[in-house]
Amino acid sequence: MIPPPENVMDSWQGIEQSFHSGKLAHAYIIEGGNIKVAENFATRILQLLFCKHDEAPCEICSSCSSVGERKHVDVLWLEPESKSRQIVVSDVEEVIARMNRTSFEGGWKATVLLHADRLHPVAENKLLKILEEPPSRSLLLLVTDNKAALLPTIKSRCLHVYCKEGSESGVLDIENALDFFPPTTGLEVGLLCNIISAALSQLLGNRNEAMEMEFTSGVELRKEVVEARLSADRKLIQESVVIQLVRWLHDVLSVQAGINEKNIYFHDRVGQLESIAQKYTADDILMMIRELEGLKLRLDSNLPEQYVFEEVFRKMVL
Repeated sequence: MIPPPENVMDSWQGIEQSFHSGKLAHAYIIEGGNIKVAENFATRILQLLFCKHDEAPCEICSSCSSVGERKHVDVLWLEPESKSRQIVVSDVEEVIARMNRTSFEGGWKATVLLHADRLHPVAENKLLKILEEPPSRSLLLLVTDNKAALLPTIKSRCLHVYCKEGSESGVLDIENALDFFPPTTGLEVGLLCNIISAALSQLLGNRNEAMEMEFTSGVELRKEVVEARLSADRKLIQESVVIQLVRWLHDVLSVQAGINEKNIYFHDRVGQLESIAQKYTADDILMMIRELEGLKLRLDSNLPEQYVFEEVFRKMVL
């Protein structure tokens, strides 16, 4: 058996023990700050199910290879393909039909929903049917980087696995940007925008390279899937910036409220957070959080990305 990466070792051991004891759940939400890390973890779970060797997953047998190439006959992969970048009702109907049929190889049957947080609300409600009455030897994996966007009724019927980010996971790093956030001058607004823009461009370039590698590795991707995935990637990376900045401001509020340092997300920057907490009122911070939440909608417009960020950041210079 090839060991998993260190950053997901703890999560993997729990899955492996459940599988070998016959207690694998019928549905898992696999969450990772980097969707690719969570996606790779889902692939490894499937290889554990379908591997032909005793020490599974070997990653080299025909079953492991077909899972890795998304060609296994008993695995259905779904991700947003429509122009709205959502998983729609017809997709979920296909999931239900596939899961209720006998598997082709007489064993497990599985479905992976990539970017599960993009389930259309109606499709999400329809998915409850398969979660409430799961067929035998079936597995549903909901892969996401935003579990909070899923319905509580969905989350309550799945086990949650969190995949920690490795040092080279490709997650957008905005640590340098936090040195200038919230901005206090127009100059800092410009520096902040430049740092974020450069980080976005670099990570999007890495994602495009990864997509090209999938082509060369033999994974067949339809044009509409590629376009939808690239578009979704850009949106996800933009949202990751907003999420981290909001977390930063929530930490400022936590410091103002005297919350224990252990419960602060950016606990290694407490000194900086304390300085910000003394400079601004709670109302100031709440205003900034509202502006960031509105930023998500403005990023969906046709306005230039950097212009949208700059417009919002300038409102934070008090």
